[in-house]
Amino acid sequence: MNGKFDSKNPCINAINFNVGGVRYPQVPINPLVNPSQAFRELQMAMGSFNSSQFQSSIVPSRYCVLSGQGSVSVAATTAGSQAWDYQRNTTDPKEQSSFIFGENVEVCAKRGVMSGLNCTSAPIFLECNIATATTAVHNVYVQGMIDVIYIHNVQTGDVQVRM
Repeated sequence: MNGKFDSKNPCINAINFNVGGVRYPQVPINPLVNPSQAFRELQMAMGSFNSSQFQSSIVPSRYCVLSGQGSVSVAATTAGSQAWDYQRNTTDPKEQSSFIFGENVEVCAKRGVMSGLNCTSAPIFLECNIATATTAVHNVYVQGMIDVIYIHNVQTGDVQVRM
């Protein structure tokens, strides 16, 4: 509806990343049934291990938005297959960046430099299952944040990069 700026859950019932043959997380997350767990993984991926420090344009109350092929939540019909607070997509500007999935691959659970998994030489795949086949085309964008350290030797003018 809003073009490339939309972000909705296309009825995914299992999602995880595969980095160099290792799954992150090892047990795929089901955002349809456990949206709070998926949202918490996103917070941790953004480096927010304390929920009160989470600063993002993604509003938790607007996180549960399904793409056009999804069905509106009704407790009697979606029991066990979908969380009750999911809603269908709209053209409302406040719901344009609703569903995003993230996974933290830092080794230490803190905001630290060079404490993550080295993904520069490992193939990264997104694995997801869709609960209901959709008739619309869905594009999935995957982005990675990589720590980079620049070492500038002011005496010689050399610049080294550590990734």
